[in-house]
Amino acid sequence: MLIEEIIKIVKDASKLMKVDFSVEEKGSSSNLVTSADKNVQEYLHIELRKIVHEAKFFAEENALKETFGKEDKIFIIDPIDGTANFVHKLGLSVISVALMIDNEIKIGVIYNPFTDECFYAEKGKGAYLNDTRIHVSNRELKYSLLATSFSCYEKQYANICFDVLNNLYPLISDMRRLGSCALELCYIAAGRLDLYYEYCLQIYDFAAGYLILKEAGGYIETIGNLSFTSANQLIAANRLDNFEILKKQVIESNAKYQK
Repeated sequence: MLIEEIIKIVKDASKLMKVDFSVEEKGSSSNLVTSADKNVQEYLHIELRKIVHEAKFFAEENALKETFGKEDKIFIIDPIDGTANFVHKLGLSVISVALMIDNEIKIGVIYNPFTDECFYAEKGKGAYLNDTRIHVSNRELKYSLLATSFSCYEKQYANICFDVLNNLYPLISDMRRLGSCALELCYIAAGRLDLYYEYCLQIYDFAAGYLILKEAGGYIETIGNLSFTSANQLIAANRLDNFEILKKQVIESNAKYQK
């Protein structure tokens, strides 16, 4: 099966995260890239092309952003989501691969080699952690954990993020900041977290997690149209009522700070 081949390639690529690496800045000290990011991406490009010959690629590091149409098969790749975590050896870094066909995400695979946890989904077939099917929690808002970030690459938008948290914090149990969008979405899918919001995300940050969370019964969408070429605001939740409360607060905070 195609998803099994993709999982094997992703796991093989993760071996490149276990060797020495160098670190560079991508425009700021908050936005880092390592030689491991580049090596993992190159490996995925070569090996995934072997199993889907006609595929095009949209990946984080500059070399792999091809021109494509809605009917193309596209691998959307984040070679290491959580690069700062990776540099600091926190063990919260994953490889994220999604396959989009006819403008719809059909397969998502996210692998954390430090915990040997592989989250994956195929459209219409449920979401899994290793060999066990997973589902979002049913926690109501007051018992929920919110995962978020503060737009660390675009700090001028931090006030919107802080405003969302400031208004939601009295209504929830607590918040967490794991530093990996892909992993946080998987944790909602597995019932470990319950809510998610982030202001500036590229599609490769969340494409695989988007499908995994939906197949686990969760709710997820971007504020505005999904974009390949610019940043996206993303909200997600375990339950529809929680999702609607989060969405309302995000829209209000946007209106407040974007006047």
